[in-house]
Amino acid sequence: MNYISLNEVDIYQNENLILKNLSLNVSQGEFVYLVGKTGSGKSSLLKSLYGEISVKSGNLTVLDQSLIKIKKRKILALRRKLGIIFQDFQLLPDRSIEDNIKFVMKATGWKGKTKIKDAIQELLQKVNMQDKATKFPHQLSGGEQQRVAIARSLVNNPDLILADEPTGNLDPQTSEEIISLLFEISQNGKTIVMATHDYDIINKFPSTTYRCENQTLTEIKTIK
Repeated sequence: MNYISLNEVDIYQNENLILKNLSLNVSQGEFVYLVGKTGSGKSSLLKSLYGEISVKSGNLTVLDQSLIKIKKRKILALRRKLGIIFQDFQLLPDRSIEDNIKFVMKATGWKGKTKIKDAIQELLQKVNMQDKATKFPHQLSGGEQQRVAIARSLVNNPDLILADEPTGNLDPQTSEEIISLLFEISQNGKTIVMATHDYDIINKFPSTTYRCENQTLTEIKTIK
């Protein structure tokens, strides 16, 4: 089953053509890298997959939902089925780690104090952050904050996770730890599409890789 399918898609941002005539299929359980220089279109492609950038031509489906001329309420419904991870973590600075996760839960319809509390504990255990539940983001390292962001992305047990430069602000050792965690999540059946410019990571954790370059997307076999 294809979780992502693009056929002859053009992606624009601010009326500027970023990527043209894209065709791509990502199947259930795949781990896919998007590589390329800054400004090559990696992030724009990811944003098109969760409806942040609208696509007006070609065919684009994510989890069987067409994103061509999609209504806003359907975008919100789709995002509840996705996990999205950002380079800058996007944690709420004035809330504890558990309250950051609780905020997303309540926003997406979770009910019941005990159910929420147990789920938060389970999520933090998955990313080895269970002992930091009452800490605030500024009390954590960059790697720890990204672990929390990954836990938050798993709140609704998504089939598909989109990660935009999740190691971009991290040192090499911490980057490896984060990618190792994402691979572990992928091996449990999740589909992950990750934008990165870190070729060292790809060499250490090889998987299907596409390069954004000259407004096109090309699968590459060897990393240089």
